[in-house]
Amino acid sequence: MRRLGLTTAALSIVCLGVLSSSEATGAVSTSSWSQPQGDAAHSNRNNAETTITAATVAGLAVRYSVGRLPDYSVCGRAHPHAAVATASRLYVFDGRRVVATDLATGQQLWRGADLGGTTGFQATDLAVSGSRVVVQGSGGCLSQSDPGLRLVGLDAATGATVWSVQRGGYNRSMVVSGSTVVSDNDDISGVPSVVAYDLTTGAQRWVRSGCVSSGFGPDAGLFASDDNILTTCGALSFARRGATSWSKPAGWSFLRADPSGTVSPNVYARNPAGRITALSPTGAVRWTSTESGPLLAAGPVRLIVGCGATNVCALNRATGARVWTSARSVAPTAAVLAADLAYVTPGEAPLVAATGRPVPGADSDFLSPYGYLADGAVEVAGGRLVNVTRRAVDVYALTP
Repeated sequence: MRRLGLTTAALSIVCLGVLSSSEATGAVSTSSWSQPQGDAAHSNRNNAETTITAATVAGLAVRYSVGRLPDYSVCGRAHPHAAVATASRLYVFDGRRVVATDLATGQQLWRGADLGGTTGFQATDLAVSGSRVVVQGSGGCLSQSDPGLRLVGLDAATGATVWSVQRGGYNRSMVVSGSTVVSDNDDISGVPSVVAYDLTTGAQRWVRSGCVSSGFGPDAGLFASDDNILTTCGALSFARRGATSWSKPAGWSFLRADPSGTVSPNVYARNPAGRITALSPTGAVRWTSTESGPLLAAGPVRLIVGCGATNVCALNRATGARVWTSARSVAPTAAVLAADLAYVTPGEAPLVAATGRPVPGADSDFLSPYGYLADGAVEVAGGRLVNVTRRAVDVYALTP
């Protein structure tokens, strides 16, 4: 289970430095990071970013931090924050509620209703799409008999609760694709299911029993490829109310996909031999690579994968051939592609996506000066780099 919620009583915001007038208005970039892995396809990429590039990234500095207060004492354990961003707003789950801040300045805009009750609330997923912010999670202390699963839809402008859905069982993952929220869980007897809801109203659209998200670790969670949601049952069609569009034999797992709107998109999978494979929108094999490491990000030209024991490699999206190798001393846990950069964590300088070379002059520790990135994530949106860790959500911007 991916646990993203931090059990805290509230958020504290610490601002560092003075913002320029353009930063104060947020007029730097129109890019967004709407879900924990970037988008519904879990591509971990942001092609729309134009402000933070190889030419400017060395000028990043912390502008403010959404800080962490002591853990919610009833449960007695910490979890990372959950955070997503549009081009102008940052949405953070603080362990009890969703809080919206101005992405450029850190000014708090609203605080949603308390979801914690007497035991807190463990958020596994947070997403923003159109007029809704959706959070999914379970009771804070995660009862082993029946922790329950709850999805809550908030008004993105005001934070007001618009709808709430509760199911029994064990929470797994959630993704928002178009006008649909899709969630999977195991009931208390261990039977999995995938359920689709209307994003605006929370009304149930369809359910498929016996299916669940495919993959673990960096490849975990439900994700979408155009009309399909990828599960252990194969590709389930949104338009046909969860009917199977196509499937693969036992031993296959689905990893990521190219985002909606990509010309001739790929679905990336792992074949029974463990090799990264590109599939067409109908499930046909396009190519099979020699790589068996984690697929960390899927860009428009390059895929970022872990290779060897600790290295990072880029594959050609069209052929699967290795393009470059970047030697490291620590195995990568995540990667993000934004503008012309690849951010590989933990603790490395950003890489030029085309060559794999570190950006000259970049501080190799700027992403996580205290070494907490192994427990967190990097997101790029609105000309800001958002570093989500157990310690805090740190928002970086270019120095004026």
